[in-house]
Amino acid sequence: MEPELAEPSSPDANDEEFLRVLEAEHALLARIAYSIMRNEDDANDVLADAVAKTYARWRRGRIDDLAHYLSRAVRNTAIGRTRRRRSQIRALQLLAAQTAANHDDIADSSTPLVPPQRLHSCLSGLSEDCQTIIRLRILEEIPVKEVAARLFISQGTVKSRCSRCLKKLGQGLRE
Repeated sequence: MEPELAEPSSPDANDEEFLRVLEAEHALLARIAYSIMRNEDDANDVLADAVAKTYARWRRGRIDDLAHYLSRAVRNTAIGRTRRRRSQIRALQLLAAQTAANHDDIADSSTPLVPPQRLHSCLSGLSEDCQTIIRLRILEEIPVKEVAARLFISQGTVKSRCSRCLKKLGQGLRE
């Protein structure tokens, strides 16, 4: 005998309250996200993530002032995403500076950083494969084994492509 599937629940008063507050506060929440992210697409992503997290918490009945909580959730989500992006850019800048200077040792805080515009320009000049490898291995810090599984290639291929792509990046920065 097969188990019966539960019918999807209809919106209750709690859900209607959430939607009402979200509708009333949406413009403000979008402005908060945009003021931090400075990009409409990123702001929309932040807003969606914050609303989803807040809704999950709302369903558990743990929010007293929903409008205030939503605005704080949007602000905190945007700031967190900005901080992660800055640390990723800093890591990539250090790596690029090290690669461009042909250092074998780890770049330290005295290593001159590559301007973000130049770094972006050099990265966008690389093939899509190189951009993917650098994004996964360097920016997202995913282990070689997992990158290999995601891209359906061997671990050795991940390592050699990463090395080759970083060398190309370094050459582009030296030009």
